Order: sequence, then C-alpha cells, then structure tokens
Amino acid sequence: MKKIETKIQIEASLESVWGIFSDFKRYHEWNPFLTEIQGSLNEGESLKIKVVLSNGKARFADPKVEKVLYGKEVCFLAKSGILFAGKHYFIFEAISPVETRVIHGEIFSGILPFFLWHKIEKVFTASFEGMNKALKLRAEKHT
Repeated sequence: MKKIETKIQIEASLESVWGIFSDFKRYHEWNPFLTEIQGSLNEGESLKIKVVLSNGKARFADPKVEKVLYGKEVCFLAKSGILFAGKHYFIFEAISPVETRVIHGEIFSGILPFFLWHKIEKVFTASFEGMNKALKLRAEKHT
C-alpha cells in the first residue's frame, strides 16, 4: 500500500468549511481537482466524479461513499479489480471556533500504484494541494 496525505489550516469555522465541502453542486465554482460530483454524501451511495489532475488530464471515477461522519470525516472507495484501489479521505478538525484543519489523503493499493508510484505521488499530491488551497480560499473569502 502507498499513501499520500496533505494538510491545510483554514481561517474559518468547521461549519463553514464543511458547508463548502459538502455542497457538491457548487464544486465547479471553486474546486480545480474534483470539478463535478454527482450523487449524495450518504454511506453506500455511488458517486460519479470528474477528476482533473494537476497535469491537466481529466477522467471520471465511480467511487462509493464508504464513511460519513458529518462535520468530521468522509471516505470514498474506488476499485478496479486487482489493478487499482483507492481510499480517498477527508478529515476535518476544529482547531478553534474560527480555524479548521483539513487532512486530505488517499491510500492506494493494487498493481498500478506499485509500478507507477513515482508518477502517481507527484501528480496526486499536487492535485490534493490544489483542492486544499481552493477550499481555503473559498472558506476564508466567505467568512
């Protein structure tokens, strides 16, 4: 297994950050990485996500929502047989009433991540950081 984990501190309340994160219908307005999500944030729900990587390549993913702890944690699970599995997660922590830490990562397994890790790590880290910065900008602008 391989793992990428990024973190960002946002000067906005947990409620504000969560509200922006959980409003999938507005992702196209601010999110450079997950530009479109169809489906709802309920455990067991299948989603259709348009993913635009930092290198400009776009693809669609069809993960299932594995875990939702409202205001705290979300996890999506995508699989493609033995070739690839990705557990994409977001953890939200209130640092203070007006500051939130977001931990954004993914645990990769399967054959493809093993052989292509150097490419995957670079592109996905930059993609996650791009989303994190965009979430921060949007949340701090709306506070």
